[in-house]
Amino acid sequence: MLSKTPSTGWRQRYLTAREAPNFPKVVVVVGVALVLVLVTTLLTLFYDATVSLALPLALVIIYAMLFRPFTCYVILLCSLAVLPMDGQFLGFHVPNWAQLMIPGLVLGALLTSWREHSSEAMKVQAADIFVVAFLAVAYTGIYMYPDGQLKYFTNQQAFPALLYFVARWLPLDRQRFMTELRVVLAVVGVMGLYLIFSGLTGLDPFYRMNRTGAIGMAARGAMYSLSDSAAFFSVWPAFLIYAASRRLPLPLGKNRPGLWMLGALGTMAAAAATQERTAFLAIAAVILVLMFHRRMMGKVIVILIFGAVIAPILALTVMGSNITGRFDEESPALRRGLYRDKAIGYIMSPHWDPLFGTGFARLKDVSMGTIPPDQWVYEPASENWRAVEDISNRAIHCAPVVVFGEYGLLGVAALLGVVCCVIFAFMRAARRARLAGLQFDSMLMVAAFAAFATVVANGWFHNTNNVMQVVCLLWSFIGTIVGHPEMLMVAPSEEKPR
Repeated sequence: MLSKTPSTGWRQRYLTAREAPNFPKVVVVVGVALVLVLVTTLLTLFYDATVSLALPLALVIIYAMLFRPFTCYVILLCSLAVLPMDGQFLGFHVPNWAQLMIPGLVLGALLTSWREHSSEAMKVQAADIFVVAFLAVAYTGIYMYPDGQLKYFTNQQAFPALLYFVARWLPLDRQRFMTELRVVLAVVGVMGLYLIFSGLTGLDPFYRMNRTGAIGMAARGAMYSLSDSAAFFSVWPAFLIYAASRRLPLPLGKNRPGLWMLGALGTMAAAAATQERTAFLAIAAVILVLMFHRRMMGKVIVILIFGAVIAPILALTVMGSNITGRFDEESPALRRGLYRDKAIGYIMSPHWDPLFGTGFARLKDVSMGTIPPDQWVYEPASENWRAVEDISNRAIHCAPVVVFGEYGLLGVAALLGVVCCVIFAFMRAARRARLAGLQFDSMLMVAAFAAFATVVANGWFHNTNNVMQVVCLLWSFIGTIVGHPEMLMVAPSEEKPR
């Protein structure tokens, strides 16, 4: 008969471990804690009490980014819909926090790949080369001119591009990706409802940034402008309809596809609540693309029927009358045509560098020289003749023209290389799924194309290429698909009805 000895039991081992602690680790922890207390005390006494209170939180965030990068990555994606970048939230100024979080996430993703010996994730891929080439071309174009916008480009474009590497290097499987998608979609859906509330009531207790003008109140939430908000919320209906079609459970575990459909309607209405005309073009693009997939076609038809029922009711509200008033404005395309014409005129001139372009954020100003001082145009809105110079000194309002003009042929070639890598990643995932006897998630691919169609639709009439939240989403999804094509492989158990 066997008998247990007290020395080998788990309780005895636990007590022994407590009696003999790891002294080097204890010393490090105690030392760091003492230094933190000392620095916090000094900052409180001699500098600023607010900074001293934020220091422990900052260290916790740094620790989380380095050792819990996936959690911080999901929080960052959720915060794109909630926290403004360099704006107001609950009456407090919020700085551009993404400038601090994204580099920390890059280090955290690298550290995680190194700890888990993920050699596959660290292999250089063609998309990596194209992303680095794009950044190199852009910085070269900036340094070629004395008024190059180095800091502006780094904040608006380089930091979001780093999210490509974060998404590619993080260890992800389909289950974790679906968890990430469900959490982000839930947060975006709630924020869409907030924008609808703000548009209907004119109240904006969180951001206090509603724009009041001749057409009334328009909601923009955490975004810098109304067009930015329209571009951001137009991206999400495709993925919310995908979640309803895939019957993904909510973050709390409940299987409620109807709530995903409500979120899709909410984000569409939130985009419309910005009173931007391009939001309706983007919504039409989503509906058109998703109609090509038979499993999502039914959900789209339900949304169309429901939208046809509630649209006349919303038209009777203040938000509805403000939206319809936007379409009554005269000659909205006149100025945008002038903006594009001046940019195209500069690109066709001998002053434009065909390889590196004008450099980031310079096309608007340098193209003003292409407008003759004696050129006039009749503006129906003011019922008067206006000098073109007086009404053309604004941004180009056409992202494709801006990208081509500011980055040149080399920059556009690098971006097209990234697009080709994404297409090849979809093809590679379909081939791997077929060889493994799994199903290719064509719904997710179609949803991604529909979301990209909204970016193109908004970008044709706005500067969507400089909306940091949208750019962050684009690079994140590109990195996920290129680095983890297994995200598109569906196991048979996932296809079973829940």
